[in-house]
Amino acid sequence: MSSSRTYRELSIRFAGAGGHGIVFAGRWLGMALVIRGYEVSLRPYYSPAQRGGWSKCDMVLAVGEEVPPILDEVDVLVVTLQSLYLDEIGHVRRGGLVIVDADAVKQRGARSDVIELAYPAFKTSISVTGKDRYGNAALIGFISGLLDLVDVDTLLTALKRLGGRDLEANSAVLRKGYEDGVKVREQKHIILS
Repeated sequence: MSSSRTYRELSIRFAGAGGHGIVFAGRWLGMALVIRGYEVSLRPYYSPAQRGGWSKCDMVLAVGEEVPPILDEVDVLVVTLQSLYLDEIGHVRRGGLVIVDADAVKQRGARSDVIELAYPAFKTSISVTGKDRYGNAALIGFISGLLDLVDVDTLLTALKRLGGRDLEANSAVLRKGYEDGVKVREQKHIILS
């Protein structure tokens, strides 16, 4: 394990619109965590709709043991779609963390017993590259910096192993998201137990 924080076990659910790269985001972070030395289990979900549906990816990371990603409650929820926020907020454990895209999820604050952060992932992508298509890179960077999960270089190695495209743009947006996550962690002293 590297100098990032070590979690004994942590569950994360990514949820968003089909086309937002939600499942790829889960695979990307999962690969980086495997490189870092964690056991990681992933489970993708897709809506039955052929167009305009949602997708989710559940991830469990653990040290030294495999944990199946069949989750009733998660430690961290990352959401880029309003309707999924409303559907999924009840599945976050008390004291857990909810990260929403600030522009996509306007109706927030459904629970007072979780930490909720709004991060403008797609706006960050636009500000760095001029395109919104790298919003998942901003989210991966943000959550990694916020929770001190894994460093940027390991995330970029994972992206390359997965055959990720647009490495220069993804790298720039990832780095910005990571820096933003570290700033929020230091300002708000976010620590999941």
